[in-house]
Amino acid sequence: MHTAVTAAAPPRWLTNTVAAALRQTAIVVVGCGIAGALVGGIGSRLVMRLSALAAPEVRGTLTENGNVVGDITFFGTIGLMLFAGVTSAIFGAGAYTVVGPWLPGSTVTRGLVFGGFLLALMGRSVVDPGNADFVILGDRVLNVAMFSVLFIAFGLVASGAVAFLEGRVPRAIERSPRAWARVVLCALPIVPGLAAVTLGFAAWRGVALVGAWAAMVASAALVRRGLQGASRLLRLAATGVLVIVLALAGADYVNGVATIL
Repeated sequence: MHTAVTAAAPPRWLTNTVAAALRQTAIVVVGCGIAGALVGGIGSRLVMRLSALAAPEVRGTLTENGNVVGDITFFGTIGLMLFAGVTSAIFGAGAYTVVGPWLPGSTVTRGLVFGGFLLALMGRSVVDPGNADFVILGDRVLNVAMFSVLFIAFGLVASGAVAFLEGRVPRAIERSPRAWARVVLCALPIVPGLAAVTLGFAAWRGVALVGAWAAMVASAALVRRGLQGASRLLRLAATGVLVIVLALAGADYVNGVATIL
């Protein structure tokens, strides 16, 4: 009986691989959650407040969402911070995972590059020429700059939080159901995060990004099997897809900025 149970157990290398992947995913989710709270929630509220202060002549008018410029309410602030914080944290975790294979190792550089990825990919959804608030609320250059900087700030905070957690979370997960449950629970938001990246872009871009990430994961598996040549070709193809998506999305963002200004 004992022999049968031992034979049915998964090999240790597989258990270790799954544990390492769950640990890294949980760290990314928590790190992006911190960035979502500080930048997506508090930061976006602060930027909106500064935009209103920079345009005292429009106090009392309605924004595109029907809010009164300069009117600060407790529930409105909490609602905005929760919505912006949670959505940015979930999407950020998915995006960090997808572009992770291309991110550099240095914490600051990684944060700047990740923030640049976010700005190129999602900048147009925030810096939207169709949003009349960019015209109503004072200095257009100031507003575009502040909202754009939020993406870079998110990248820096997320990178710093991930680096902090990586140095403090034990690399070996305790082999107990409770320990595994905690890690899985922390990592679980990556599912809606990856779904948001897949479905959150125009046409095929999200699908192409997730496909490029999957190709990078597959290329790492090929290296472990000694197939360096095939792995190299797969990495080149995946990187090419990433560059194309970034170029198209970045062009949309630049066009949006030019239209607003």
